[in-house]
Amino acid sequence: MHFDFNEDQRELKRSARRFLEQRVGLSEVRRQAERGGYDPALYQRMAEELAWTGLAIPEAAGGYGFTWVELAAVLEETGRWLTPSPLLSSAGLAAAMIRAVATDAQQAELLPGIVDGSRVMALAACSGEGRWKGLAGAAGRCTTTGDGVRISGTWRAVVDAPAATDLLLLCREGEAVRVVLAPAGAAGLTITELATMDATRRLGAVEADDLSLPASAVLGDTADASAAAQRGLDVGALLVAAELLGVAEACLDMAVDYAKTRVQFGKPIGSFQAIKHLCADMTLHVECARSAVYYAAWLASQPDTSDAALAEAAATAKATASTAAFHNAGQNIQIHGGIGITWEHDAQLYFKRARAAEALLGDALFHEQRVANALFDAAPLP
Repeated sequence: MHFDFNEDQRELKRSARRFLEQRVGLSEVRRQAERGGYDPALYQRMAEELAWTGLAIPEAAGGYGFTWVELAAVLEETGRWLTPSPLLSSAGLAAAMIRAVATDAQQAELLPGIVDGSRVMALAACSGEGRWKGLAGAAGRCTTTGDGVRISGTWRAVVDAPAATDLLLLCREGEAVRVVLAPAGAAGLTITELATMDATRRLGAVEADDLSLPASAVLGDTADASAAAQRGLDVGALLVAAELLGVAEACLDMAVDYAKTRVQFGKPIGSFQAIKHLCADMTLHVECARSAVYYAAWLASQPDTSDAALAEAAATAKATASTAAFHNAGQNIQIHGGIGITWEHDAQLYFKRARAAEALLGDALFHEQRVANALFDAAPLP
């Protein structure tokens, strides 16, 4: 199969890069990181003027009817510029879960708010105890009552939880998986901002203490949303991978630019074979990640894609992009030498984002194991 962007998709990607370079830039990223947040006015521009928040949302639900490919292309650029915004968490992870699990009526109610930026949603999925375990690590416990549901549990490392207006809580009721919508200000729900290694992205711990919600807060119309929720997580994983692809690309470009201008022994260091090999290796990582991410985004956008095919493609994309971003971030520092690890240099920002995002929705080892299990045991991916 030959895949390439069409002209509209290429222009979307070019315009996203121009906008972020002019309006964000790494100096603005540092400023927002020091303030511990993001610029709400900038996010509203992304929603209203640029239409990024509604790219992957159907027109019937208030979106613009494009696909996950277009959103992945934009997230690749936000990853390149480490853009502080809830675009990934709200228009990406939360929207993917809603589209996978919710009924048509629920989607028509919830998704327009994501599109216009009035709702900022965060997906709370992981307990934070040990490594990511996928649906097996669903942190909440849900109990159906006569007039609704009651929820208790703790979710850690929830992306953009401190800025969220609503949260999607991944819970279990017995062996069944439920996805429950909770307003951020609901009684019994506590959100605590966490100090993190990556200051360019806000994380929060979410705790539900006997949280009481109406039955309509449960998304979907089946007793067990396991299969649908897994599809939502797989789409979310490929979107995180798209952002990590942007990180890997930025690290490559930064290393090559420095190798062209840094002179040692009377020559640019890029003329030395050892540096050439490092840059070539970084390029290989980028191209492998690009192929895996674009293929997974294309596959997720096809209406007839099976859950098993999407799971394998998304796991491959997340594993490949996680490895590429962390490898390139480390090699970028090596090529820069001692200056690359200092606070004043931007290389350390990419290293921290690569390490933090690698763990989001499962690290490379987790997803490699998923693919290996499917290939060698002929079993579905967990």
